[in-house]
Amino acid sequence: MRADWEEEIRQVITEQVSSADFSDEDSSRILRQIHSSMGERRKIMRLSKKQAGLAAAAALVILGSITAVGAGRIAVLYSHISLNEEVTSYEEMKARGTESLGKAPQMVEEFSGGQHFKRGFATMIDAADAAGQMVGSYPEISIEYSGAEELNFSVSKPLEGVGHSAAQVTEEYEGIVISGNKDQYLFLPPGEEPSEEDKKLEAEGRLYISYGSTAEERRVFTSVNWQEDGLFYHLYTYEDVSLEEMIGFAKEVIDS
Repeated sequence: MRADWEEEIRQVITEQVSSADFSDEDSSRILRQIHSSMGERRKIMRLSKKQAGLAAAAALVILGSITAVGAGRIAVLYSHISLNEEVTSYEEMKARGTESLGKAPQMVEEFSGGQHFKRGFATMIDAADAAGQMVGSYPEISIEYSGAEELNFSVSKPLEGVGHSAAQVTEEYEGIVISGNKDQYLFLPPGEEPSEEDKKLEAEGRLYISYGSTAEERRVFTSVNWQEDGLFYHLYTYEDVSLEEMIGFAKEVIDS
């Protein structure tokens, strides 16, 4: 893909998004979703500046996200959600999850921290090889929880070859290994260069830099994940929630 073409596409999408008539609530939700998606996937997949900018711009308009994955048959993941397909009933989301994933996922309606189910989505993640040929797809559900802090939760049934990031902390609970990470992220507007200090931190693996935001923003991305009965669970947030609390929330899902 030519770099100038990629940059042109990113600019066009960003301009269109800037003129879109989103409510304040939806604008905030979309930004959080972009940051969460780009944050975790960039950490795992080490996207280039232009790849991250293009993916973030695509996610902004809910057209999808394009992210490179590790070595192997699968080279690219494509996903999308639509605001028109949101599910606002917890019971309906449980049913949609069972239908989509082929088995009932572990879920909770409310966490002990007061975060309660707000809405969810069911979608498919498409996988392609380096040549752009489709090699398969897998289902995923994603849920937003609102409260003093907002949490995001997803359950998927990934294809073989889709990897996940190494864990900073692990804890075994009920025979299940919970992996946790707490990472620093810097989000920059398109075309803005990070400082030399930030570049150094990124090279050392102490900072992850993504592009496509409307303003410079530094966030801490806290996430936990685990696998159970063939499903991959991922709970994450940019809110002020400790890794210990997130592990506790993961245990609540497992206990459910």
